[in-house]
Amino acid sequence: MTSFENALWMARSMIGHWGRSLSGDLNGRAPDREELLWKAAGNGRLEEDPTFKMNALMFAAAEGFFLTLEELLKSGASVSASDKNGYSSLHFAAISNYEDTEKIIGKLVEFGADVESLTNKKITPLYLAVLKNQIRSIQTLIKLGADVNFCLTARGDRFTPLHMAAQKGHLSAIKLLVENGADVHLKDRNGCTALSLAEKENHEEIVEYLGSVM
Repeated sequence: MTSFENALWMARSMIGHWGRSLSGDLNGRAPDREELLWKAAGNGRLEEDPTFKMNALMFAAAEGFFLTLEELLKSGASVSASDKNGYSSLHFAAISNYEDTEKIIGKLVEFGADVESLTNKKITPLYLAVLKNQIRSIQTLIKLGADVNFCLTARGDRFTPLHMAAQKGHLSAIKLLVENGADVHLKDRNGCTALSLAEKENHEEIVEYLGSVM
């Protein structure tokens, strides 16, 4: 599992544990995960898990729980807090794919989340959204000012979101990035443009599209 999946698995396990301990407060009803999250947070049981350092706000963002996220923010939850891998609530929201994902991203930014915040590996929310091909997140982050030409330099790769999308074969993401100013001429550390990466991976539609805009 990825670090994101590990953290989410741990948080879900903790929610299940809290659910059993909180069952007496719910008159025997079977609560959903959002209700358990809110009750656990309200009882001070979800400040942060000891293993992944994931808090209630991050979990709400990752699971698409907009109302809970909004209440946590109004109660003073920090948008700048991050887990052990440097993932903030905005990073978790960027990777998710729920009906309220756009609203969640917007609300986090409204409360001060930085659209260019970096994980420990120096990755932005937009870069993660492109990696996971989360179109709604990509659209929202771009609208909120995310840098489409952000360059991943932590390992010397010099990969932009466009490079990543071309390598992965994410045509819709590529079109969004290009339409919003992504530089098709930028090269990674090996001298590859997004077009040359698409050619290497035999992504024919992407090769055709990028060739038409260069």
